[in-house]
Amino acid sequence: MEPKKFEVGGKRATFVLIVTCLLYGINFMDRQVLSVVVAPMMKDLALTKTQMGWIQNFFLLSIGLLSIPIAYLVDRWSRPKAMGIMALIWSIATFVTGLGRGFTSVLLPRLFVGVGEAGFGPGGNALISASYKPEERGHKLSIFNMFIGAGLIGGMLLGGFIAQAWGWAAPFFIFALPGTILGFVAFYMQDYPTKPKSETGDTLIRNCILLWKIPCLRWLYVGYGLYCAMFFAITHWNIAALMFKFKLSVAQAPLIFAGAIIISLPANPLWGWISDKWEQRRPGGRMLTSALCCAGASVTAIVYFVLTFLVYDRAFGDWGTVLIIGLVFFVIHTCMSAGIGGTVAAVTQTVVPVNLKSLSFGMAMTSLYVLGGGWGSGIAGMLADAMGTGQPGDWRGLIYGLMVTCIFGILGTFCWLRGAHHYKTDILKVQSAADPIIMAKAR
Repeated sequence: MEPKKFEVGGKRATFVLIVTCLLYGINFMDRQVLSVVVAPMMKDLALTKTQMGWIQNFFLLSIGLLSIPIAYLVDRWSRPKAMGIMALIWSIATFVTGLGRGFTSVLLPRLFVGVGEAGFGPGGNALISASYKPEERGHKLSIFNMFIGAGLIGGMLLGGFIAQAWGWAAPFFIFALPGTILGFVAFYMQDYPTKPKSETGDTLIRNCILLWKIPCLRWLYVGYGLYCAMFFAITHWNIAALMFKFKLSVAQAPLIFAGAIIISLPANPLWGWISDKWEQRRPGGRMLTSALCCAGASVTAIVYFVLTFLVYDRAFGDWGTVLIIGLVFFVIHTCMSAGIGGTVAAVTQTVVPVNLKSLSFGMAMTSLYVLGGGWGSGIAGMLADAMGTGQPGDWRGLIYGLMVTCIFGILGTFCWLRGAHHYKTDILKVQSAADPIIMAKAR
């Protein structure tokens, strides 16, 4: 029996989009739930902010360090099978996290959650990108990245209410189930043929070097890491900061964060659509979209922290004007952040040949964590202990630490602006390698 032909568009592409989106949402539910239960977990297990920060850091670094080798294997094996197996691994490890009784027993299963999640982003982006036409990729990948927000919302709201009712460990047990089910469903997605090895030697190291030789990608990778130092620090600590300052419960504090993300969900496909239109008018428009959103997210986060935490001095329920304005800036921050994931992913799939698509985004994930995302939470936690009182409920030092991480987002903006400068030349090189006539026509 011959395998079914790979379809660009149509029902099979839609099935790929639905399954990968749902799994991506569950992926981020499992990530975010740790941030929701930070306060009760710290109290129950006697952990410091530095320890909690580094649990998150090592988890993210495990994703980053394994993304490249797993993405390389995904490109050469089966994307559906690899993604299904990874979903099963991270779901089982999520369940085991709830059994933790100290720093090490929480850290180790979180590392295995990272192992499971390491190749899902590269495989999902590559499979969705190949399933749709090039002019649709920014929009479709933005829908895929919209489920990051959906997963964060689910992790915060469901995780908060479950933890409030049955304790901080309960969400880990419950969240393991949907990932397990969808992991088996993923085996039935379509897959595109993998390009055979080249005569010159198609090795992992060689291909990684090839990716870093592309100027546009080099600046994109560095910028992504810097931006995520800010993004993951805020995502990890913001709920705890609200609980510490305003004495909110584990069920109440996530509502604020989740509300902002719910409002920002339509911004994901909107920014994807804008980036596609900008790309059609100007090569590099997607990278310019990312730069614009990164700058906006960085500045609005700083304003949010200043107004909500440092200026506002009343109870949360008083709803003073300063608090309301501060929360509005946080909503704007989440809306601007929504424009980055899909546009960055589309660039990683556009300026590389088909046999490097998964590896290209795998390199982006490694850069994301190793160059910033993997240590942003820990840096913020250490600064919180150093600049504050060091007490578990201290919020002022934590806010100072988070504001410092926003500087990395501003630096990431400049990297993406620089990358956009090289985009046109780099994409023409890829196109000319596939068809030498293209370069002549472009000239």
